[in-house]
Amino acid sequence: MSDVLIVSRSHDLRDGTGGLRTISLEKFLENAKVSVRVVHSPPQRRMGLFHWMIYSAWKVLTSKEHIVFLSVGAFWSLLSVSIACRVSGKALIVDLRDPWSHNIRTGYGVSNQSDGALRSLKVFVSRAIEKFAYRSCSYFLVCTSGMMKYYRNLFGDDNKLRLVLNGYDFLPRLPRSLGPTVRAVCLGKFIEYGAENAEKSLQKISQILGERLQSVTFVGYDTVPLRQLLSQVGLLDKADFIPFLPYPEMVARLQNYDCGILTLRDESMEFGTKIFDYIGAGIPVLDSFASHSEFRSFFKEFIYSGPSEKCSFENQISFSRDHQNKKILELTDQVRSNSTSR
Repeated sequence: MSDVLIVSRSHDLRDGTGGLRTISLEKFLENAKVSVRVVHSPPQRRMGLFHWMIYSAWKVLTSKEHIVFLSVGAFWSLLSVSIACRVSGKALIVDLRDPWSHNIRTGYGVSNQSDGALRSLKVFVSRAIEKFAYRSCSYFLVCTSGMMKYYRNLFGDDNKLRLVLNGYDFLPRLPRSLGPTVRAVCLGKFIEYGAENAEKSLQKISQILGERLQSVTFVGYDTVPLRQLLSQVGLLDKADFIPFLPYPEMVARLQNYDCGILTLRDESMEFGTKIFDYIGAGIPVLDSFASHSEFRSFFKEFIYSGPSEKCSFENQISFSRDHQNKKILELTDQVRSNSTSR
């Protein structure tokens, strides 16, 4: 099999969810007997974006690997690495973790952003770079169905587009049903994705569970605005807070809870990562989503809306990272096959 060079600025457990995708992929490819090398920027000596842009391109130009897998969080490297692959004749697989130009256009979910000339210029430049990367790559991976629709429209086709989700990175647990008392948990950010979204979420959760809600635990975030919001909706006395935990310890604790909660900036475009950990842990997600949103439609079998709803968890295994990484392995095999047939 072809050697693969993984290029990702974040590739460390200390990077949180940003590093998990390529860490998991590296292990999976190695287990599949693929020779893998990783170029990244360790947290203890994290490069600036311009430095990383030049460094990553240089590493691609001087590498011996035929296939470059670029996991994009530092978006300007999308341009430099695409150019480097064109110049060196290497096959490029782009893994876009966030919809860059869409986020700029919408102000990253902040509704009161002004729509000025500077933002219009940024949108134009980011779209131009995304289009150049699409023309330069063998495959262009996105991680949500909303991104698939957005980039299909932007590029004018989906010939190179592939949907590769995030996922849970542990053995799946048996799904559980909600009983007369419910312990809810939120892994990571909550109010940080918008106070209005968080308030609506808590109000809807209170409506669904009522007196059944025994506790709600927030892992990793304990802020004054969050406590104020919980007090405002009458849930502060049921809330408790746990400091940030390493990923393995955090997912191990999920067995102590009955359901998960989350918020999103944009339900038409984002999935986040905590939904996959809830799925793997076998705990349903409390429904606080718009009735016809992309997110709700995609994950409907895992969303609990009330006693009359049943969460099937029928496709639980397909949301594991290994299941998603298998898609990437198949793409690297296809790239190799295409190159040898020329």
